[in-house]
Amino acid sequence: MTRMIWMVLLIATSRVLGIGLAVAEGNEKEENKPESDLHRPRYHIVYTGGDVNGGIYFNNKYHLGYLGRGGWAHISSKDLVHWQQHPAAFQNEKPIEVALSGCTVLNNEGVPTAVFWDWPGSPPVAGGISIATAQDKDLIKWKIHPKNPVLPTPQKGQPEYELYAPHDCYVWREGEEFYMIMGNAQFPGSHLEGPVPFLLKSKDLLDWKYIGRFMDMQKPMDMGWVLPWEDAACPEFFKLGDKYVLKFISHFYGEQYFIGDYKGERFYPESHRRMNWIGGGYFASESILGPNGRRIIFAWVQEQRAISERAKDWLNVCSLPAEMYLSDEGKVLVRPVKELRSLRTNQRTHQHRHLPSGKPFKPGDIKGCSIEIEVVIAPMNSDKVGIKVLCSPDMQEYTVIEYDQRKRTLSIDSSRSSASEKSMRVFPNPYTSGHQDETKIFETTHHRDIPVHSAPLHLEEDDLLRLDIFIDKSIIEVFANNRQLITSRVYPTRADSKEIYFFSEGGDGWAHVINAWDMKEAGVVK
Repeated sequence: MTRMIWMVLLIATSRVLGIGLAVAEGNEKEENKPESDLHRPRYHIVYTGGDVNGGIYFNNKYHLGYLGRGGWAHISSKDLVHWQQHPAAFQNEKPIEVALSGCTVLNNEGVPTAVFWDWPGSPPVAGGISIATAQDKDLIKWKIHPKNPVLPTPQKGQPEYELYAPHDCYVWREGEEFYMIMGNAQFPGSHLEGPVPFLLKSKDLLDWKYIGRFMDMQKPMDMGWVLPWEDAACPEFFKLGDKYVLKFISHFYGEQYFIGDYKGERFYPESHRRMNWIGGGYFASESILGPNGRRIIFAWVQEQRAISERAKDWLNVCSLPAEMYLSDEGKVLVRPVKELRSLRTNQRTHQHRHLPSGKPFKPGDIKGCSIEIEVVIAPMNSDKVGIKVLCSPDMQEYTVIEYDQRKRTLSIDSSRSSASEKSMRVFPNPYTSGHQDETKIFETTHHRDIPVHSAPLHLEEDDLLRLDIFIDKSIIEVFANNRQLITSRVYPTRADSKEIYFFSEGGDGWAHVINAWDMKEAGVVK
């Protein structure tokens, strides 16, 4: 791919998806709409925008931004559950053209400072990395730095042109210095190098010195973890326990991260994992270091319906806040934050239920489309165990969440989720489901519709399957044994698609305990 292809895609995508319309401008009330909207989630963050950006915990609040028209839309929360909409940050401020992905860091004076990729725009505007500083404790007003871009995009003929090209960035502090990594999607020849970020450092966030490539990609490519044409967009770098995590997205294969060591201004990857699997829409995540050292992660879960089917007053969904942490064995685990329990109501419990092969168990008191389900299942001698959710009474619509004991995979199968044919689980770029000509999306081999979203999940012979499932109308998030997280968008067309079945196939299973709760309404308000 050439240097500018992804920028063309990004601009086209923003136009197609309507990124940064009413919400980004701070004009729309993000209150949940009436129950008549079958697909608008009730307790997730619903917004009109793109990548989640600029997360920071400051002044006893969690702050999140997301891409809007010209600037970052801004929401905040004290409890990770109820969110307040604020005016967009540095929107349409000159000399900024378009504020794209970046981060928020405290500067030398302890003031929150947004560092972001400033879209190059039309010549002679070079673009690059720009900064803005907060002017109040609630991060409502921002001041654009007059020297922006503080790191201009190198032009042909300049020595830096052969070294790096500004793109999505992330900044952290070590002692008296700031370090910044930038994605490589805009660098000539990046499609041959794999997802390797560039590293720079500064004492004041203004004058940056190029250090070099942040890591050697030979081992990751030799191990088959990544491919040469993957890029390192939306990067983040942080310590987790006694390890370091380099998290990023590839526009080809989605959300992923390396775990490893960091020394001498160099990252040494030891292992690799993906957070989005073929068929999923979990994309462009952002993390916040919260109180007590918790690493809280959010992601853009993209709309996957044809344009003709989409709502006009909302578009995308943010995943529920989840905590990333390191196990005693050095593995990254993820679990829903405990604050979400405050939304639970009307608990129902079933215990010690035999799941005979081919004879699903239907608990009559558990049904719904905005619900949380916790279940502990012994797979026993079965091939598959799982849950069918959002089922219509005649089973014309249903979604299957299942664990395949032989393949050791966890899946969400949306093949029968909707009577509509307008759902498009596009891979590798979920946002291309918004292609203006709906008939053209799958005409090339580059894009495929993947209705079964599967991820690896390795249970030992005597392990129990522990699922925490969040269903919220058009989004399903499944946490499995804190080892795996899969997320899908589904679009039932019927108001009665609410029934739930527990099943076992190819042998018997056993449900030790089933807990279910209706979930109170939450989300974002103006």
